[in-house]
Amino acid sequence: MNISFSAHFINRKRIRGIPDGLAETVFLEADERFRDVLTGMFIAVKHVPIAGKNRDVALTYTIKNNTVIFVTIHPLKQGQMENRVKHGRWVKYEP
Repeated sequence: MNISFSAHFINRKRIRGIPDGLAETVFLEADERFRDVLTGMFIAVKHVPIAGKNRDVALTYTIKNNTVIFVTIHPLKQGQMENRVKHGRWVKYEP
């Protein structure tokens, strides 16, 4: 499977100071995976060191024609993942 990057992903990665290679690590080694019921997109979450702290980082992606397209990446706020699961926005996904 190939990986490509949306323009939005590239911009947000730069703005947020996400290190090169981190998105691929989150995607390949995710601690948890979800499907966003509002957007239909997939979310991979991994607890990683970033900006001097250990944080959960969410990578939003879609799959089209055997290509994974990274859409955006961002550190999650405390309780953000749990809140989205609790309210049904994100549902567990097993590839």
